[in-house]
Amino acid sequence: MEIPGIIKELRNSFLLFGIVYFGASILFFYFEKDEGNGPKNFSDALWYSWVTISTVGYGDYVPVTTGGRIVGVGLIIFTLFFLFIMLTKISNTVMEANLMVAFGMKATKFKGHTIVCGWSPIGRVALTELLFAEKKVAVITEDQEEVSNIRMKGNRKDLAVIYGDPTNDEVLLRAGTKRARTVIICTDDDTKNLIVSLHVKKVNPKCRIIVSIKREELRKTLEVAGVTYILSPFQMSGRLVASAAFEPEVAKFVEDVSTATRGYDLQQFNINANTPAAGKFIGTFTDELKKKTNTTLVAISKPKKGRMGLIPNPDDKIKINAGDILVILGTNDQLENASKYLGLRQGI
Repeated sequence: MEIPGIIKELRNSFLLFGIVYFGASILFFYFEKDEGNGPKNFSDALWYSWVTISTVGYGDYVPVTTGGRIVGVGLIIFTLFFLFIMLTKISNTVMEANLMVAFGMKATKFKGHTIVCGWSPIGRVALTELLFAEKKVAVITEDQEEVSNIRMKGNRKDLAVIYGDPTNDEVLLRAGTKRARTVIICTDDDTKNLIVSLHVKKVNPKCRIIVSIKREELRKTLEVAGVTYILSPFQMSGRLVASAAFEPEVAKFVEDVSTATRGYDLQQFNINANTPAAGKFIGTFTDELKKKTNTTLVAISKPKKGRMGLIPNPDDKIKINAGDILVILGTNDQLENASKYLGLRQGI
């Protein structure tokens, strides 16, 4: 648990400490001010109370009146109990925070991150790819026993695990949906995926929503619901299997470039006015890109009627403008060089 959080939990104890500290100082000054070795002013009384509370006891001020001694004894007893209570509260607070994390009940503070709703086979693959791309990810799972297993796949800096039903707004809020950039919805139930997408849209209308479905008849409904991208893994797998039957090298290529963990990857870069690509034609820029980074431009996406229109293998005479998206193929090292050359990070 963060230090500010612990301080917040203990604010009442600190308030009590302050009251007792100043109260004891006032009483000590009242009883001892007229004695020979007593406090000459209130700051001396404050010093005596502080030395007593800290259990140092320098001996520069020693109470001689009955009232002063009672105050001193009371302050010593209070100090012992206060330290015990403080240590107990801190221990309990830290333990409670750790338990909340362990059981997936602690809210994440991530911003601009990706949320994966559903610990399905698709969710597992998505998490691997996102963490490999050094993205911050929050995973929502309905199986509390999986919380610790999921957490082992990353560190707390990049991975948060939330336990609960993603159709519950409170669970979505704990996952930081209001601050998320993208939400991937991939439970094993298409109906639940639809419901979750509606809840996500309500919590954060601006985030990108990606939904995995098994039933193609739900595609239109999800499009109307405002889903950004709809994926049918069965259709994609079917195409890949069919391709492998008569053009296996094409199938291998698609499989290799669809994951960064194989060495090769496809990455997108959102062009702005300050990047070297802006204002250049595809032919000119492709030559420069090849020479400087040894990567290959395979597609460009341009805004069209509020949506992005993808153009694979674009013509050399197409001009690259700010707002376009370039899709580039290369090894991980080559793509890192392309990122530095463009002055952009991959993705959105």
